[in-house]
Amino acid sequence: MLLTLAAAPAPLIVGSVRDQEGAAIAGAVVSAAGTRTTTAADGTFALTASGIRAVRITCPYCKPVEVAVQSSEPVVAIVQRYRALSESSPSARDLRALPYSRAESAISLRPFVVLTDSRAFLPGARIADRAATTQGGAIIDDGIPDYDIAANVSMLSTIPLFDLRAGDAFAPGQTSYSGDQAAGGVFLLNDLPAQGSDASLIGGSDTALRRGAFSTNASYALAASGNPLGSSTRAAAQVHAPVGTDSLDLSFLGARAGIARGPVSSTASVEGFRAQFQRVRATAIQATFVADRAGYTTTFASAPLTSLWSDIVGELTVTSQTPVAVFGDFGVRQSSGSYNADAFHSHIAGVVSQTHLDMGAQTRGDRYTVRAAVGAYNIAYNGGAGGTRVPVQAQTLVPSLYGSYDLTPRWNVEVYAGASFRLPTLLEAFRTPPEPGGLHIDRYAQITQTLTYSDLNRVKISVTSMSEQLSNLDSGTVHSVGASIAWQVAPTIALRAWTLTFNDTTVPYEALLRFGRQPQSGTPGSAWLTYENPAGFRLDAIYRSDFLDALPQRHVDGSVSAPMGWGLRWFVGTERRQDARSIDAGIKFDRP
Repeated sequence: MLLTLAAAPAPLIVGSVRDQEGAAIAGAVVSAAGTRTTTAADGTFALTASGIRAVRITCPYCKPVEVAVQSSEPVVAIVQRYRALSESSPSARDLRALPYSRAESAISLRPFVVLTDSRAFLPGARIADRAATTQGGAIIDDGIPDYDIAANVSMLSTIPLFDLRAGDAFAPGQTSYSGDQAAGGVFLLNDLPAQGSDASLIGGSDTALRRGAFSTNASYALAASGNPLGSSTRAAAQVHAPVGTDSLDLSFLGARAGIARGPVSSTASVEGFRAQFQRVRATAIQATFVADRAGYTTTFASAPLTSLWSDIVGELTVTSQTPVAVFGDFGVRQSSGSYNADAFHSHIAGVVSQTHLDMGAQTRGDRYTVRAAVGAYNIAYNGGAGGTRVPVQAQTLVPSLYGSYDLTPRWNVEVYAGASFRLPTLLEAFRTPPEPGGLHIDRYAQITQTLTYSDLNRVKISVTSMSEQLSNLDSGTVHSVGASIAWQVAPTIALRAWTLTFNDTTVPYEALLRFGRQPQSGTPGSAWLTYENPAGFRLDAIYRSDFLDALPQRHVDGSVSAPMGWGLRWFVGTERRQDARSIDAGIKFDRP
């Protein structure tokens, strides 16, 4: 007789690893009895071993955990991830707990994001990476660029209080966005929920209401707020339409704000639409169309002032799906605006047309990321003051090189060298008659270096420096150096702090009409301490130094919140906003 012996397959342990908020953890190490594996992008794993009673799970910025293995049952592991170290910007969870009602105050907790504000309506709040520019960085609001080509007045006031749900900041070179205002960084603000539904009702120094919901193919947010100084309302929505393996996303945004201080009042409005089609094959194609308009009316120096502007943007991006991805980005943008101040006999209007072509390559490995690009821009202004039209134009090249390299698993270095530019506002370009055919634009040449150390457990430290040269519309240099630390002092206590010293010697080449006073040097920063226990009780205490009318504004803010059940949390917070201390309390609802 012939005997066929079949060897029994080795036992297979399968499971998934997620953090305390249910998000999958990729790259976590699962080990047992001398064998190990890592989790996939969706947090799942498979480990071949026999006689195993427990597996040990570790990952960067996580508390190690051992999970028992039950025969014939998948392993479900929940680990505590120290988000203070793994996320540079305040997370969605942080934003729900912070005392800050204003979006710009929350996002400027990110290391090296400098906030400047004004007691006057104009220019309003501005934020910039490493204080690279006094005119502020590029703000993308729910995917729609937010920029006043008429006079560069901030429209952040149209975001209702306590409405921000996600915020991120990118230094130059870290993102594909290039062009106007990119030297000051790119700030992505979003009030649409990323999952589930939420609601809030807050009262005290401010009144704020919000309702938002997310589903597979749609999301929306409705918000309104008010205080003795004014009120704002906002509605936003996004629709996701799968087209086979392709997708079409439509975004809508509308907001109104009114502010009053004594006899001076101001009203502002924003409307925007964005459509984005994305197709991924051997080559990824992304087509985007944006249309927006905004404006404000105010009494400035006891005189009425009205400013309006609008944009139409079309963009096509093609990226190869290869180890070294080659990309090309072609775009056209037409901006129109008007600025009218009757008391000063100032009537300015114009159209700004831009065409650009960006080309480059990027690649990524286990230890490095490299991106090189060059953009060619053609810019034409056609407008003037008092009905006289003066056409002017300019061309510029915008090269950039960004690299990130892990010297060791614990040490990383980032380097950026590149150029960018800022277009003059219509007020700057036409307040004094420009020379025919010549257009002065701010040109930035910038180099930044950042060195980061992390023990991959509870501490991450970064030091950074920036050197920048401005020419044409403004001339001079900006230098800054800074340091930051994120420290998980204990599983329930986190400390995040940063400081930056900058010196700005830039001056305009001629007298220009601009709103606001900007600091030429200073040391902004913040120290943010968070306590959150397993039961969900959370306390945030923050010391920070910003700028108000070019002067340092140092203050301490704080908030406390805790769960009530059924997705409800009570909340109490206090912050110093400009010259007054506010205290707010309320109920917040979040359901995954």
